[in-house]
Order: sequence, then C-alpha cells, then structure tokens
Amino acid sequence: MKTFKFRITITPAARKGIEGAQSDNPKRVRICVAKIDLSTTMIDFVRAIPLPTRGLERIGAAAFVTDKNGMRVTEDSLLRTLQGIPPVIEVIREFEARNRNELIAWSGQGNPAQNEGCIAYQNGELTHREQEIAFLERGHRYPSLVILPDNTARIQDVTFRGSAPDIWKPSVSANLVVSGQLLVRDGRAIDSYGDVERRQAYCDKRHLIRFPYCRISNPDGTPALDEAGKR
Repeated sequence: MKTFKFRITITPAARKGIEGAQSDNPKRVRICVAKIDLSTTMIDFVRAIPLPTRGLERIGAAAFVTDKNGMRVTEDSLLRTLQGIPPVIEVIREFEARNRNELIAWSGQGNPAQNEGCIAYQNGELTHREQEIAFLERGHRYPSLVILPDNTARIQDVTFRGSAPDIWKPSVSANLVVSGQLLVRDGRAIDSYGDVERRQAYCDKRHLIRFPYCRISNPDGTPALDEAGKR
C-alpha cells in the first residue's frame, strides 16, 4: 500500500473564521482525510454531459448557458437541463448496472467539458468542451492528476497530440488524466490575487470573488503569501 502525505495549510483568515464558527453553522469548515489503497481501488471518471458541448459561457464573474431563444440561463438546475446532464443518482445507477466493482465513494467533477483549461482523459477518450480544441492544438499544458498504468498517482503537466480527427494522445502513459485549476506550484500555495498569470488563467473567477476562504490573506486583508508562495 502506497502512503501519500498531504500538508494542509490554513491561513490566519480562515483559522479565525473556523474558530469563531458555531458547530451547527453550515458555513463551518470541516476537513476529511481519506486513505485510499490504489492497489485495490480503481479511480474511474464517469462523464454525464453529452458531447459535443460548448460548456459554460462566461463574462467576468457571470456563468451562463444561452437557450434556444438567445436568453442567458444561470439557474443551476436549468443549466443542467439545457446541457442534457441527468441527475447524479441516475448516473450512479447506470454506472453500477454496467460495473461489477463496488462503488465506495463518488465526488462531483464539474470542470471538464464545462470550463476553459479543464479536460479528462480515460481509455483513449478525451472529454473537453468544443472551444478547447484550439488550446489542444497549440500544445497547452494541463496541470493534472495522473493515474499511471501501475495504479500510482502523481500531479504533473500533460499535453495532448492529435493522432486522428477527435483522437488525442496524452504526453504520458496513463489510465486517467483529470485537469483543473492550478492551486499549488512546487509545493507552495498559489496566491491567485498576487500572481497575475494565474489570476488571468483562473477558469471560474466566481471563486476569486464570492467564496469566503479563497483569498490567501491575513485577517487585516493583507496578502499572507507573496507571488512566490512565501510568507
């Protein structure tokens, strides 16, 4: 069994919010540590959204899908309906019906095929939104969780090469590749406010504006980390 060690860093602002929260406060931050034996547990990616898709359209912090009448739809349930995304329970039941393996846990992964710079690759199939093809052709580097053929995991940048129409091969031999927003570089937390490059690349800027513990800052509002990820 391979053991992975993770260091969880809580900023002063987040710690102050946690310590001041009541136990029944729905905004209270809870940390769950899960140990997964990759030698006996298979990590699978189940795509629910029909392809091709243009994913979410964005203007600033606004995220929406345009309906057939040209109206912007922002309500969560309608966003799913317009994109043909079924309820999660239906996806789970379909997965269990076609797999002999026992499902022990699942987690939503809403970025692939929805947000810029977010893809998923498994069994020779790449899940991406239509607009992502231009990035793929330019050799865009995707920071990704990679599950290797020996069932070990690592985080690394992955590029893709087109070998035929709609066929893309990753730069690393892998059973699964899932990319997302880059939050850590060289073992250090990225301050997406102070790091201009990462701020511009942040796919869902609502996270930078609306969520309470996203900004890495001190209680007085000053940055807790500099652009190099140092205090």
